[in-house]
Amino acid sequence: MTASFGVASLTGDEHLALKQVYKNTDDALYLAKENGHNRVEAISAA
Repeated sequence: MTASFGVASLTGDEHLALKQVYKNTDDALYLAKENGHNRVEAISAA
């Protein structure tokens, strides 16, 4: 069994729509999957 996670973070200064936060999280998930198994990748809104 493997697990890959995508994480998006906000500092509070960004004014992003929730849709964009979901997209950032999804992008991070696919990045984790591309980079191998059992990974966590994070994308900052900055």
